[in-house]
Amino acid sequence: MDTLPPRPDPATGYPRPPSAPLPDGIVTVPDRTGSANGAPDPPEGMGPVLESFQPSRSVGLVAGAIGGGIVALFLVLRDGGFEWAGNAGLWAPIVVVFGVLYLGVRRTMITAGGDWLMARHWVRTYQLGAIRLDERARVPRLLLQDTDGRRVRVELADLCGNTKLWDLVYNGIRHSLAVGDVEVNDPARHWLRLPSMPDDLRLVEQTERRHRERRQWARARKREIDSPVRMLGRVLAVLLCVVGAGVFPFAVVAISSEPVGGVVLTVASAAVFVVGRLLFDKARVPPRRL
Repeated sequence: MDTLPPRPDPATGYPRPPSAPLPDGIVTVPDRTGSANGAPDPPEGMGPVLESFQPSRSVGLVAGAIGGGIVALFLVLRDGGFEWAGNAGLWAPIVVVFGVLYLGVRRTMITAGGDWLMARHWVRTYQLGAIRLDERARVPRLLLQDTDGRRVRVELADLCGNTKLWDLVYNGIRHSLAVGDVEVNDPARHWLRLPSMPDDLRLVEQTERRHRERRQWARARKREIDSPVRMLGRVLAVLLCVVGAGVFPFAVVAISSEPVGGVVLTVASAAVFVVGRLLFDKARVPPRRL
């Protein structure tokens, strides 16, 4: 008879839970996983941080540098040199573009201990009262609420970005279902492959079998995501979006001095941004269920 994996010690994290099944459509990339290094302090009275996830700082810096560099290049081409560098006001768009791209990549750090999860707020993962998933958004978001009323809302892809962190959280979800009256909506039950009833061992066995199949499917899907054509398309799309967003504020300012040229440049920069956004949608690999 199948039994629940043991609950890890909150102080040590051992024994570690077994590998948890990945939700449908979620593919983890090894270089996006992380450890507890540099993580914020755990909630008061809870055990230490065992795992964490956050996109690397270098990725955010590169994204910001590319965006800021494109804006600076536009200024150099416009003035035919670096005379603009002496105008502090013209540095504002560079700083704004850099900050937006950097912060867009460096989102809130997700941390987990033996019996808790934190992403801005925190919950006790072994005392959950509600598990809901919003699949209507472009990126599915999971809402966990514990019996004390605390809530955590996190993107499902980020929650699974570190598979060891996901193992800790999923083990808590299974234990909560087994011992309590947990409200679970249908999308969460489907995406996370949760049993309809805590004692439905047959469905648990099916979930574990599908987990093995999903791992094989995930490897094939990663090859699709890493396709050179799609990667080139995504890079080109990001560049178009950055160029369009970087030129747009200057084009708006130019309307006051050169109305016709400013309007044309404003429309053109907006069109470049829209084309880049559409190209990104074409180049990205949309979430698909197994």
